Amino acid sequence: MASRGSGYNSNILWTFNTIHIANLSVAYIDRHFAVAFKDELLEDWELVDSKGQIHFVTYNKDVDHPRITHGWMDIRRDFHIFGDCDVQFNYTGNSRFQITVFAGTCSQLSMQRYLRHAATEFNDTIFCVRLTQYQTRGSHLVYVKF
Repeated sequence: MASRGSGYNSNILWTFNTIHIANLSVAYIDRHFAVAFKDELLEDWELVDSKGQIHFVTYNKDVDHPRITHGWMDIRRDFHIFGDCDVQFNYTGNSRFQITVFAGTCSQLSMQRYLRHAATEFNDTIFCVRLTQYQTRGSHLVYVKF
């Protein structure tokens, strides 16, 4: 369902891309993003497009397999999408995103690479590391196993 929004927030906290795949009713979400914002992301997301239209989708809150599970096909209808296309998400906080849908279709090679990455991303391990101001100025990070 789309409604009229009040426009864009210029404070972008994170940007990631996904592909709107013609035969899938779900969308793959960047796992690094899901882990980084796991404590603040709600199930209900608000997506604002460049015309100020607001679209509502449901996020599964699974950091191992993050997906938009409901409302994704409404994006297809609202944007008159007939094939596969790229979608950019700019996260502005409070489960609100600015989205850009890129017209045209994805190449078969891009689609295969994207799906392979989405299927194997779970094999990666993500670490959260807090660094002091001094450590962020260094040229490298040394991992010491305790």
